[in-house]
Amino acid sequence: MRDRVLADIEETIHTINIELPYANKNRLTELSFEKWSLMEIRDLILQKPDTSPWDIVEGFMNLMNEYTLDGPRNNLVFCIAYDTAFEVLTTLIGGEPPH
Repeated sequence: MRDRVLADIEETIHTINIELPYANKNRLTELSFEKWSLMEIRDLILQKPDTSPWDIVEGFMNLMNEYTLDGPRNNLVFCIAYDTAFEVLTTLIGGEPPH
């Protein structure tokens, strides 16, 4: 599963890279934050080969959720990162995270 998740993340990053040059300012911001979060998740998965990707992504989501509570200044980046991580869990890993 780990290799498939990493391949799917790489494919999504590639798709974002293709769209970036054509994005308007708002979409560029969203894509940039999404790409950053995917790269962070990918790096965490690579750094922790003995930890399940599910646990890594869930931990990333929890961290991003905590950061959104620090105030509105950086809320957008952390909200997008949280949403991206949620999408990784639901789309790439194949299930909705437990609530």
